[in-house]
Amino acid sequence: MEHMQEGKLVKHSSELGVDELVEIAEGISYETPKRIREATAIAIMAVLTVAATYGLYLHFEIERAPAMLVAAFTGIMIADFISGLVHWTLDSWGSIETPLVGRSLMIPFREHHIDPTAFTRRDFLVTWGDLSIPCAIGMAFPVTALYTFSPENIKLLYDVIVVWAVAAAVACTNNQTHKWAHTHRGLPGWIKWLQKMHIVLPIEHHHIHHQPPHMIKYCIITGWANYPLDFIDFWRKLEWLIESITGWKPRQDDMKWSKKKKRFLQMENELSDRLIRENKLE
Repeated sequence: MEHMQEGKLVKHSSELGVDELVEIAEGISYETPKRIREATAIAIMAVLTVAATYGLYLHFEIERAPAMLVAAFTGIMIADFISGLVHWTLDSWGSIETPLVGRSLMIPFREHHIDPTAFTRRDFLVTWGDLSIPCAIGMAFPVTALYTFSPENIKLLYDVIVVWAVAAAVACTNNQTHKWAHTHRGLPGWIKWLQKMHIVLPIEHHHIHHQPPHMIKYCIITGWANYPLDFIDFWRKLEWLIESITGWKPRQDDMKWSKKKKRFLQMENELSDRLIRENKLE
């Protein structure tokens, strides 16, 4: 079954092979309009982050330091949880045929379970661009509050502003920390130290998520939120609630691609074995 998309004849997802999905994902990453949008979003997010940091500095009071540290930790945990919620949602529900998000979100997520290191070979714009758009929107509130609210209101809401600003800034690092967790060679020593100290997502911690059926350790910035969420079996309970209400079963599309990956690898291995045998006969 085929359909038209942007003037091209496109296969239905059921007919796509693993290699074709990876090729599509690669093409999406480097489309010119997308890259312009991503570069603009990165620049805006950078300006907003600097503005928020400076605004927090202007209104900082030393006696608020302990509360500010708690607020910053809370912001990090919120960002890590949001990374897990988005990750779990896109792993568990929908397909590459889903309207609006199928092409832009589902294809890269399905590709990631097929080839986990593919996105480590992509550049700065691809890594930081997509998330800079929602994070810039999120950072707009702290900046607006710090530069338009009265000093009294800023003092009253200072810890809330810290939580919000830290969450937006840390959430923007999601793809980078995830990328580091899949980069097994060539990482600078300071990044390895951050991973070893579990300040950012460690490689061995995230590796657990990539064992089929990919059902735990969804949080991918620090991974801190994975401990309480997996301990209480949060994702399975949420899936049970959604399935009991809607009848939808989680991970159907992801499992379909996992099966295709197994068949693809089997064919690749069979081809390699055949070529080896043929070369030995020559």
